[in-house]
Amino acid sequence: MPVTTYNDAVVIPHPPDWRQPVEWSRSWDTRIESAVTGSEARVGLRLKPREKTRFRLVPYGLRERLALVLRLKAAAKAGLALVPHWGRGATLAAAASGTAVTVDADSFTAQPGDVVILLTGDIEGFDDFELAQVVTHANRTLTLAAPLNGSHPAGGRVYPTIAGRVTVGELEALDDWRQAVTVEVQQLRTAPLALPVVVDPEPEPPSSDYWLRGAPVPKFGLGGPFDHWLDGAPLVQP
Repeated sequence: MPVTTYNDAVVIPHPPDWRQPVEWSRSWDTRIESAVTGSEARVGLRLKPREKTRFRLVPYGLRERLALVLRLKAAAKAGLALVPHWGRGATLAAAASGTAVTVDADSFTAQPGDVVILLTGDIEGFDDFELAQVVTHANRTLTLAAPLNGSHPAGGRVYPTIAGRVTVGELEALDDWRQAVTVEVQQLRTAPLALPVVVDPEPEPPSSDYWLRGAPVPKFGLGGPFDHWLDGAPLVQP
């Protein structure tokens, strides 16, 4: 069974065990500096806080257990995981295909460059997911950077994601084959990866007419090598 990765982070799309609350937290990096008055002041080292999520996973069946174990082993080895931001998702208002995804809630927010994950919403659909990068979000419609691989039915879910350092807890035996495990992901990057930016070619530098010993010399680009245009200057006797 293949393991999906995104920027070296292992994707863990398994829904949490909602019998225990999903925990969210934020952290700011700060340091102590001397204030103008001489007293100590705490200075933030980051404009945006890093988010952390912690939740409990319980496989629904043997097939999900196998997939979960493979993904957790790969995530622990890589040290990175990407998970849905549980509790921040929205329902698909219509079937999603191509580069457009329409949600039914105005509260869903996505910035250009954000990575979202689409899920069927079925408890057994832990393998039926797809990642997509957002280009724009307006009027409850997400425009994606690339077309979706397939169609996702209305009523499915779309979630923002958290990618970062992963901590996998100890396995807790529930019965003969089923186990529970706690997963924690600490966000590494507080801003999405920038999309490629198309930059216009550098304009041609302005040119000027210069005179040397009373005779005009060829036009040259400002900032160009001096010898290049000097060699083309006519010889003028004093």
